[in-house]
Amino acid sequence: MTIQKPQLLFSLRLALLAAVLWAAAACMGCAAGHSGFADGGAELPSPVATATPAGTATPSCTPLATPTPAPTPFSLLWVPDTQQLAYYAPEGLECTGAWIADNLESSNILGVLHTGDLVDNGFKQWQWDNFALALDQFRGKVLFLPIAGNHDLGVKRQAYDAYLEQEFLNDFPDAQKFEGGKMLYQEIDAGGLRLLLLGIGYGAIREDGALAWIDEVMRAHADRTCILLLHAYLDENGRRLNSCRLEHDEVIAKYPNIRLVLCGHMRGYCSLTESFDDNGDGAPDRLVPALMYNMQGTQYYRPNGEYYATMRLLRFDPAARSIEVISFSPGREGPLPPLDGFGPLDFVIEDAF
Repeated sequence: MTIQKPQLLFSLRLALLAAVLWAAAACMGCAAGHSGFADGGAELPSPVATATPAGTATPSCTPLATPTPAPTPFSLLWVPDTQQLAYYAPEGLECTGAWIADNLESSNILGVLHTGDLVDNGFKQWQWDNFALALDQFRGKVLFLPIAGNHDLGVKRQAYDAYLEQEFLNDFPDAQKFEGGKMLYQEIDAGGLRLLLLGIGYGAIREDGALAWIDEVMRAHADRTCILLLHAYLDENGRRLNSCRLEHDEVIAKYPNIRLVLCGHMRGYCSLTESFDDNGDGAPDRLVPALMYNMQGTQYYRPNGEYYATMRLLRFDPAARSIEVISFSPGREGPLPPLDGFGPLDFVIEDAF
């Protein structure tokens, strides 16, 4: 039978409409993850096979590319010498612990670092009990990495016995400790960064086997950016202490992945940036800032006659490769103004890792 032209056009239109409807239904099934509707309705019946008219484009169900998110900034909280609080003002420690617990999430704090002198006399258990007023509020919620200062070893005894009995050292596996906690380390992976925190307690580097232990740790973590915690390294004028030549020569200068040193011990605050020629070509390859911070005895430590800790928030920006240093006290609103003759309290370390 001969088909008239109007009937031919009508048949072609029907075929084209069927093809478009089938393509649309197939695309909806691709987006929903099955052959039916995205809302779980009945499946479409199979269409009658028809020829796709020439020139009709096949619809694409390829999803759009998702942009790679920027690495998330994070913080480490640095708490220096707290021996006066442990001796005179346990309420100041309680306030410090409350601030830490309340700000873990908002500041994205992944670790609390203490550079020694947690208490005034490590052989007085009541002072450790006072320090626990702070620690118990955040222990188990975030990493706490301390090192011993000279006061933690006793005013006269200068021995590790009492310090090593403190329960918080049990939070670290034996493999991460030297002789029970005289030195320790911790890995942190955050924001695309691989960090190594290495803490060397007061005088521990001179113990038998200490340098060998440090070498083993550093070689095993050579691919991580290392932050070194010492109790003493700089004096109040930003000069390296003569007693810390071993820390400089056998640790900081020796391992190219050490990029930051934190210390307390002396009063006030200062910094020293040292350069190191790691490949021996006579040109500096690495700059290492050393920061000293211990605000005991200043107006910020005892505003209005009440004792408060002064801390530093180290805010890491992986995308910018920087660390913002923010000094503050829970007992004072707003930033801490610089002390006369000491320079800025807050700053940014560029090219930090």
